[in-house]
Amino acid sequence: MPTVKISRLASVAVAAVILAIGVAPLGIWAADHLDSPTVSASGATDLTDVYAFSTNDARKTVLIANVNPGAGVLPNSTTSFGAGVQYKITVDTNGDAVPNLTYLLRFTAGTPQGVTIWRNGKLWGSGRTGHPIVLAGGTKLWAGLRDDPFFFDLDAFKGNILGADNGRKLCDAQKVDFFKGLNVSSIVLMVPNAELGGSGKTVGVSANTSVLKGGQWVQVDQMGRPGINTVFNNHLVAGDASVDSVKELFNRTVPAEQSSLGFKANVIATLKAVSAAFQHPYTDQQASDLADLLVPDLLTYKVGDTSGFLNGRRLSDDVIDTLLAVGANTPGASDCIASDSAFTSSFPFEGAPN
Repeated sequence: MPTVKISRLASVAVAAVILAIGVAPLGIWAADHLDSPTVSASGATDLTDVYAFSTNDARKTVLIANVNPGAGVLPNSTTSFGAGVQYKITVDTNGDAVPNLTYLLRFTAGTPQGVTIWRNGKLWGSGRTGHPIVLAGGTKLWAGLRDDPFFFDLDAFKGNILGADNGRKLCDAQKVDFFKGLNVSSIVLMVPNAELGGSGKTVGVSANTSVLKGGQWVQVDQMGRPGINTVFNNHLVAGDASVDSVKELFNRTVPAEQSSLGFKANVIATLKAVSAAFQHPYTDQQASDLADLLVPDLLTYKVGDTSGFLNGRRLSDDVIDTLLAVGANTPGASDCIASDSAFTSSFPFEGAPN
């Protein structure tokens, strides 16, 4: 399918939509980078992306959760995991949005950091960052600094869509991947397909981070599919005073809670506004059906299926193009940016840090 460049008409239309629905904090429209004030102030808690994909031989599944956007470059992001942060990757295997598998990780301070992992509350193994850790049942864990797999022309989006006076437009001759050369702190878990119910099983994957407050672990971030909180939570949920409050609330929820809190209404309103602006309006029913797929915020993945997003998410999948196409109801829409990462064909798969 040929790429459709974002025209001046489309950019004006989307600008109008953004004025109507509000601009994300800091003007960052990314997978989940810097999506709320709390995580923007603490990179070690800020989930940037979640991935779930099959190995090439379709026998194992790779689950990845990344934090620390712009690790070591942005002022609130370091190159380490938080010693006072709890990291979870969860998998729903029966479709009720409640985790059946929970992988919980904690890290010590120091270089390298010590890492310990629990599976469904039971100690599973430990090791050090930067080194493969072999776990029971043919599972491998790796945690440490890697190249950020995300790719997006942020400056062009700001100029062409948000109205910044920077002379940039999407798909122009100056196109640049804003995330090129940036790193993240990455958790990579490779499990046999049987761990998730076997090949052909459809599961829902998400991740969350929590910090210890008053002796209790308090969740501060969560994500499944890319862009849900960043893109769709720009309408106010009843009882909240601002868009920031909506985003904070979304990050504090778990997927099973999200359908009852008004987030589907946000998705429906955004889909209808954006698609209408692109002159391909969704009907009420179409927008509602899509909202049912996007909320709860789980990355759905058919175990052993090697196709990519929207089936799971591979490292090379161009999720921005997909989000543009879905949001605008315009197949082929694109920001004209391709991945710059040098992925590897073997564990831990992400490119070496810059």
